[in-house]
Amino acid sequence: MIELIIYIFAIYGISFFVKEMDGPFDIMAKIRNLLMRIPLVNVFLYKLLSCYFCVGTYSGLAVYIIHNHLQHLNVYDMILWIFGGSTISMLGNLISNKLMEGSSGE
Repeated sequence: MIELIIYIFAIYGISFFVKEMDGPFDIMAKIRNLLMRIPLVNVFLYKLLSCYFCVGTYSGLAVYIIHNHLQHLNVYDMILWIFGGSTISMLGNLISNKLMEGSSGE
């Protein structure tokens, strides 16, 4: 049960870090800016980074691969982790937005 909670927080944490955070020494901001300058990648990457559902998809995939240590990868489990990751990321974003609305209104 505790592993499930850790996986949920890991998926949302990765999604939040990639999409919102600049990181220490602005590492993520510099990487995002560098990738946005590549002509064929910039439109795809902009759309990807503007969507929590999309970032969560890849976060779920990353957590699945890390969880299995690149061994015994199963396509069906991978698909479940991908859909679960996208849903976790989207719900986490909705919850954090609601919490921010509540705290700014007071």
